[in-house]
Amino acid sequence: ATGTGTWSPFVGNPGSATITTTSSPTTTITSFTIAGVYSFIWTNGACTDTATVTVTAKPNAGPDQSVTCAVLPGGSATMAATGTGTWTAQAGNPGTATITTAGSPNTTITTFSAAGTYGFVWTNGTCTDTATVTVTAKPNAGPDQSVTCAVLPGGSATMAATGSGTWTPRASNPGTATITTASSPTTTITTFSAAGTYGFVWTNGTCTDTALITVTAKPNAGPDQSVTCVVLPGGSATMAATGTGTWTAQAGNPGSATITTAGSPTTTITTF
Repeated sequence: ATGTGTWSPFVGNPGSATITTTSSPTTTITSFTIAGVYSFIWTNGACTDTATVTVTAKPNAGPDQSVTCAVLPGGSATMAATGTGTWTAQAGNPGTATITTAGSPNTTITTFSAAGTYGFVWTNGTCTDTATVTVTAKPNAGPDQSVTCAVLPGGSATMAATGSGTWTPRASNPGTATITTASSPTTTITTFSAAGTYGFVWTNGTCTDTALITVTAKPNAGPDQSVTCVVLPGGSATMAATGTGTWTAQAGNPGSATITTAGSPTTTITTF
């Protein structure tokens, strides 16, 4: 203002504000309670003039969000802005994402293409605020593996995980095994102590994925046998295999013989 006078607020203002020095033509007016158009009256005697102050509030984009263990592209975050505005993706984000409803303060943001920290800008007029969404990806332990006909303890499988992480054995595994390099996505796992299905967990932060290794043991047919001084056809041998299996005659044998119980590791074989 110019000249002398006294400032006072208009009674219909949308909220309250503090006039620092009511008699100063260049006073500051502070602490507006809400957005809107305020009027302030400069009075000298019976004469007045009015000046307006238009207040726009800084938008509130709400708290930062996190999306953990997302299978990418994927994941979803629900924003928590207040008031009115429009969401846009910040330039420089580590990947793309889909803003479901740009004009909703509580929109979901989905289908993140990569892990990292994304910024999303809530804009009202010329004013903005930014909320971040930190996305961590679910590790990929790679395909399940198999180790066949292993001489136990033994066998080896090469894992095929992606990204970074640490391998650990699942607690319920049927036996022990040696992880050669726990931090390598393509480590070998060796020296399985027993047959069965093993789980190995690839962990990155709080996120995990599991790959299975199915180990089958090489059968042990036991020691070779001999049948001496036999009156043919005749003779008998008692086998000494271990584990489970089925006996069959090898092609090219010099003659026939009778396997008494094909599913028994200690069957007799007779009538050569």
